[in-house]
Amino acid sequence: MDIRAVICDMDGVLFDTENLAVDCWIKAAAGFGYDLPRQAVIDTIGIDARGSKPILSAYLPAGFDYDATRRIKTELMAEFIRARGVPVKDGVREFLAAAKQRGYPMAVATSTERSSALMRLKSAGFDKLFDRLVFSQDVKRGKPAPDIFLLAAQKLGVPPENCLAVEDSPAGLEAAKAAGMTTVHVPDLMQPNERMKENSDHIFSSIRDAISLL
Repeated sequence: MDIRAVICDMDGVLFDTENLAVDCWIKAAAGFGYDLPRQAVIDTIGIDARGSKPILSAYLPAGFDYDATRRIKTELMAEFIRARGVPVKDGVREFLAAAKQRGYPMAVATSTERSSALMRLKSAGFDKLFDRLVFSQDVKRGKPAPDIFLLAAQKLGVPPENCLAVEDSPAGLEAAKAAGMTTVHVPDLMQPNERMKENSDHIFSSIRDAISLL
């Protein structure tokens, strides 16, 4: 294993925002009179808006306005973060500091759209910490396709096989593995299932433990 760069997913890896996102989706849908099951939202974790739309729409009647509901969900999350700051996951600051100190170039590869992602990264003071930021709009295919990880590696100037990718979702792990990267799974809302285990080279309860790979 010859690791020369680190690529991190954002929500669920850097930030403890997955539960917040689920709650905001449910609240936004309720505002339009829909009872959105929690599992429906969990099924979309790691998947961008293009992939999430058919998943959520399948749980609700034909009149469900995905785009309007998503706009409200995004604003609810933004209001929370503006008021309280973005919650950083345990061990993240230590892991990033260790990677930086040891000279690894670092990128974020997130399915979240640019404006929302930048707001969260700036809230934590991470926007200048990473060498490259790659968002859902930057690629034609979202996770589980490998495009976003391949683009992040390209922007860092490091071959994919020399990148360590840190993920929490099935789609993200599949994407990173398909890109040929060494994959680290740090579980968040979803515990490892067989698919996730197959796509995980390492599974740690905290990203802090991944310092041992650097």
